[in-house]
Amino acid sequence: MTVDDERSQANPVVVVLMGVSGSGKTTVAAILSEMLHWDFEEGDALHPEANVKKMAAGEPLTDADRWPWLDIVEQWMAHQLAEGRSGIITCSALKRSYRDVLRRAGTSGGNSNGSGSIPGTDTTTGADTDTGRDTDTGSGTGTGTGSGSGNGNGNGNVRIVYLRGAEGVITERQTARQGHFMPASLMHSQFETLEVPTPDEGVITVDVGPAPRAIAREIVTKLGLLVA
Repeated sequence: MTVDDERSQANPVVVVLMGVSGSGKTTVAAILSEMLHWDFEEGDALHPEANVKKMAAGEPLTDADRWPWLDIVEQWMAHQLAEGRSGIITCSALKRSYRDVLRRAGTSGGNSNGSGSIPGTDTTTGADTDTGRDTDTGSGTGTGTGSGSGNGNGNGNVRIVYLRGAEGVITERQTARQGHFMPASLMHSQFETLEVPTPDEGVITVDVGPAPRAIAREIVTKLGLLVA
């Protein structure tokens, strides 16, 4: 076992990259995964098929559509932490109540079953109390090495990073994007749904203007992560 493996198992961290579609979550997450040698999961890949079909048809998702998906994302996170494996996952997490679901992983990840069933201990105020339900976990791939030692946010081993960008800039990006099931026509609805993280949430905010690798480096610095 390497020193990085030991550090990861002793103090695993899951970083959530949040933001609207087209903000660069997948690109930045892939770079972070390469830099840190951490597992990476694309949150959109965990959507139930019904959600994918709905978005492809240009229909915005409702909260009823999102809760099962958020549960699956949270379970992936809890599984990573239970296994002592640091990881990165992308998830729009547009509302505070959605982010509260993801924070639950930080309270359950130390359990051997990684079930994510222990109630959250987040003490922030003003959040929507509906935090969804637990479902089965997904599974991650990769080396799971690297370590976290920084100032963190939320629960200590769940770090949320908001990729912030103006609606016009991101809509232009999304219009030019190919092979994604989120039509550009749904972008405005995403910005309408977005609840920008407030300071008491402890979310790290990073602007999407710089090049993706520069954004990744800024995230590593702000979270105090150690590059393997």
